[in-house]
Amino acid sequence: MNMTSCNTNNPLHDRILAELWKLPLDKPRRKALRQLISELQVLSDQKLDALVIAALRQRRIARVAARVVAGEQIGGQRECFVCLQRLDDPVSIERGIGKCCWQEVAAQVEAIVSHEEETF
Repeated sequence: MNMTSCNTNNPLHDRILAELWKLPLDKPRRKALRQLISELQVLSDQKLDALVIAALRQRRIARVAARVVAGEQIGGQRECFVCLQRLDDPVSIERGIGKCCWQEVAAQVEAIVSHEEETF
């Protein structure tokens, strides 16, 4: 996935996103993340939590989109696979992804498919 699709105007946030995207979170990567987070100490805990949650959400959306492209079954559950909120809509339950999250997943799926088409 191209990380530019989720870049923000906050360079520190972008660096955290880039580090969280890389797996596994081994010792050097955790050390780099700790250093980045220490640079963000001027932010309130609430803002820092929001940055981390946003980064993890983007990573989860990318994972779900990759599963959709691979044809893996995600649906049949009562909680959104992305945000874990309760699903009530039959279409969302079948899909396993809520309406709001589906828009982001669908955009990511489209990006993956168009990238695959360009490489062939």
